[in-house]
Amino acid sequence: MPAAQATEALVEELGLDRDSIDEIRTLPPERLQAAAAAVREAGGAVPGSRPVVDGIYLKRHPFTPDAPEQSKDVPLLIGSTRTEMSLLAGARRPELFELTWETLPGAIEQALPGIDAKAVVAGYQDLHPDLDAPTLYFELTSDNSAFVRGSFELADRKAAQGGAPVYQYYLSWTTPVDDGKWGAPHAMDIGFVFDNVAKSVSMSGQGEEQQKIADMMSEAWLAFARTGNPSHPGLPAWDAYDPGRRATMVFDNEPELVDDPRRRELDLIDAAIGD
Repeated sequence: MPAAQATEALVEELGLDRDSIDEIRTLPPERLQAAAAAVREAGGAVPGSRPVVDGIYLKRHPFTPDAPEQSKDVPLLIGSTRTEMSLLAGARRPELFELTWETLPGAIEQALPGIDAKAVVAGYQDLHPDLDAPTLYFELTSDNSAFVRGSFELADRKAAQGGAPVYQYYLSWTTPVDDGKWGAPHAMDIGFVFDNVAKSVSMSGQGEEQQKIADMMSEAWLAFARTGNPSHPGLPAWDAYDPGRRATMVFDNEPELVDDPRRRELDLIDAAIGD
C-alpha cells in the first residue's frame, strides 16, 4: 500500500479527515497505536513504519537495484538469526507454536500465498528430519524474510561493488528459554553482540553456554569496529563474503564458517513458489 493510502486509512480509522486532521495532535498514544494495529490487521502498511521512496527526500531504495555508491568504501557486517519469525510472528500469534503436521501446510500457504506448501514441507523434512512442525514453520518463514534472504541479497550487492569487504553471520544457537520453543529468535543476537546476556535473560537465559556465545560475538563486533574485519582468535578464520561463495560465520556452541548455509532451503522455497 503506498504511503498516501496508508495515511488515509489511518486517518479514517481515527475518525478524522483533512479538515479535522489537526486533532491528531491531541489524541492519546494508545488510540494511535490501536488505530495503526487495526490498519495493519486489515492488510495495510502503517504510516511511519518504514521509509518511503518519495523521489524528494529518499530518491531511491538504498540497496535496489544495487548498493549505494556513497558507502562503497565502508565495510559491512550483516546477518540474521535462524528463527527470526518465532518472535516477530509467534509473539503476536501464539497459536503458531501449536502447529501440527496437519495444520502446518495451511499456515505456510497463509504466510506465503501461492506456495506449494506440501512440497516445501517435504523438502525441509528431508534436509532437517529432527524439526517439529512449529520450528519448520518459523525456519521456513524466516528463510524467506527480509532478514535471512534479505541479508544475503544485501551482502551480494555490497560485495559486487568491489569496494570495502562484507562479512556475513548467522546465529543458529537455540535458546533454552521456554524449553527451546523460540529457537534463535529475532533480536537474540543483540545481547550477545553487546556482551550483556545478564540484561537479556528472558530471551537467552544465562550461563556458561550463553557467555561463550557472547564472548565470540562481542569480540567479533569489537574487532570489526576497530579494523573493519571481525576476525579474532576465538573464531575460525572469517573470510570476506562474495556472491559466489557466500562465506558465513555460523554462531552456535561451536562456530563454523559455512559457504551459503541456507542455499538449499532458499532453493526449495523458490521452486515451491515457482513463477
